[in-house]
Amino acid sequence: MNTIMNQVLQENSIGTWKLVDDQLYGDDCFLNLIGASKELDAQECLKFHLAHVHPEDQEQFSEYVRKLSEERTEIVYRFLHPEKGVMMIRCSGKKMEDGSIAGIHQDISDIVRLEKDKIVETYLSETNEKLRNQNVAQNDYYKEILDELPCGVFAYTVKEHRIVHLNKRALKIFHIDDLEDVQSKMRSIFKKFEYPDPATNDCLIALRTNDGSVDFEVIINPKESYEVHALAKSKVFKYPNGERIIITIFVDISNLVMLKQSLEQAKEGSAAKSAFLFNMSHDLRTPLNAIIGFSELMKSHWEDSKVSRNYLEKIDESSQYLLSLINNILEMSKIESGKEELKEKPWDIYISCDNLLQFFEPDIRQKNQTLNYAVNIKHNMILTDSLKIREIYVNLMSNAIKYTNVGGTISFSLEEIEREEGLSDYKAVVQDTGIGISKEYLPHIFENFTREKTSSESGVIGTGLGMPIVKKLVDLMHGTISIKSEEGKGTTVVVNLPHRYIVEEQEVKEVDDKEIDLTGKHILLVEDNDLNAEIAQTLLEDKGLKVMRAKDGLEAITIVKENAVDCFDCILMDIQMPRMNGFEACKVIRSLPNNRSQLPIIALTANAFEEDRKDCLDAGMSDHVSKPIEIQSLLQTIESVLKK
Repeated sequence: MNTIMNQVLQENSIGTWKLVDDQLYGDDCFLNLIGASKELDAQECLKFHLAHVHPEDQEQFSEYVRKLSEERTEIVYRFLHPEKGVMMIRCSGKKMEDGSIAGIHQDISDIVRLEKDKIVETYLSETNEKLRNQNVAQNDYYKEILDELPCGVFAYTVKEHRIVHLNKRALKIFHIDDLEDVQSKMRSIFKKFEYPDPATNDCLIALRTNDGSVDFEVIINPKESYEVHALAKSKVFKYPNGERIIITIFVDISNLVMLKQSLEQAKEGSAAKSAFLFNMSHDLRTPLNAIIGFSELMKSHWEDSKVSRNYLEKIDESSQYLLSLINNILEMSKIESGKEELKEKPWDIYISCDNLLQFFEPDIRQKNQTLNYAVNIKHNMILTDSLKIREIYVNLMSNAIKYTNVGGTISFSLEEIEREEGLSDYKAVVQDTGIGISKEYLPHIFENFTREKTSSESGVIGTGLGMPIVKKLVDLMHGTISIKSEEGKGTTVVVNLPHRYIVEEQEVKEVDDKEIDLTGKHILLVEDNDLNAEIAQTLLEDKGLKVMRAKDGLEAITIVKENAVDCFDCILMDIQMPRMNGFEACKVIRSLPNNRSQLPIIALTANAFEEDRKDCLDAGMSDHVSKPIEIQSLLQTIESVLKK
């Protein structure tokens, strides 16, 4: 606490000193204020100080020193600082019980700005005369200083709990506005103290009868928006009349506590992020390996269009899986918070499952495993969120292959159980002859980042997120999932999902295969990445649209201004770009005259969350499409925006 008080005094340009038998001891702030070297001993320090008192104030200063041995007294004098020149110093001191003299030394040069020596003499004479004649109470002076301190000071009598002083900082810490109303609230103030150390309260109670001091930590107004964490020191003092008072000093450390918590959270978050990224590497490499592998094969068989087309379909399937994997992991928090929604569209479950299983063909062949595949469904065209259902099946199949040894057997079956007209349960069973799961671990199978064995123990790298994702998605789709397993014998997972099915082919055609014709529409594509721009421009031009590109927001604004009002039908705007981002560019375009402000602007960005979509709409954009580009979805959005 002494360290805290020294720091407070230094911040307020106040040095403390002590005079013992012609030896002057001062703290660092005092030595800095008089410009003395820290290497000076106490006798040299006294000589240095006396030598730098202004010659015209020497007599007055000597009288001040003489009175110090008899009573508390104060002086304002000029001091010749070796570097700063003339300083105005306020010096106050008193005789201590051990015979020494102690006091404070304060630079008040900024307060007293006088230009002429005559005015200085008049000011000094009047000031010292006023101090002597009016006998200004030292308590008032110290209260003024205390009000300016960055720590809270609270003083009250022990017997009657009468408040002696409460400085401005203490009022703020206690969250009290009216100083006059504090006395009636003393009991409620103490009730809002919470001590992390249970022994603190007993120690403070002991001060009522025993002299001494207590250092402690306290939380003031806990759980309120104005909660304060403070380090404090309470000490017993005596008034001249013998009455005992307790003075408590509070130093607000709330920001330090918050910073410490933030650092700890950051460390934990960083560790979790590192572990997550490390574990994710395998799951991400699986589809990437398929994409790269089939791409190489397609190069080798480029002349055979049938074979190349087959490889291309598998590359597309792997790409879609990779995208869905990333999206599902990033949006897990949205699923848990209930913000995730099902995006149901017609989907051929038979063809897609067949393609999905072919996706794992290289892995199954590499491990010389046997795949049993059986589908018994009446209605293959269903309404569902295809990304989510594929994510479920992919995770289950991936686990079955990973945790089954070379030469093992993997089985996938899909059965339709009709519940009522238009609605069926689709029961998928994934079975393997792998290493199995212990009875002890099975109840924890759906917990995030949990694995029964480490990668070193099992020889299989994984994130510990596969089954938790599956469970959340199954729940979201109002389905059920059950697992049976035995160590050394294998695992069986049963997923039952209800789906509405579509009977009429025309209904599917109208919903899913609607042809969108935007031939001849002019698009301004604002994209800083050359590769992304080339992909988007090619996809759009293949559909008959005319595309002009701008490399950033500033260039887009220039193009819009320089061309006719009706030159462009729509703007596709990236968000993160150099020089000017998409939000800023949209704001400028919306302020342009002559109907240019009415140009439809669609955000085309990798920021794919619902929060990102809301930010784009709030910025004045017409709609939002996430990357990577799915051309049919983009065309539908453009068509929808142009119809408004």
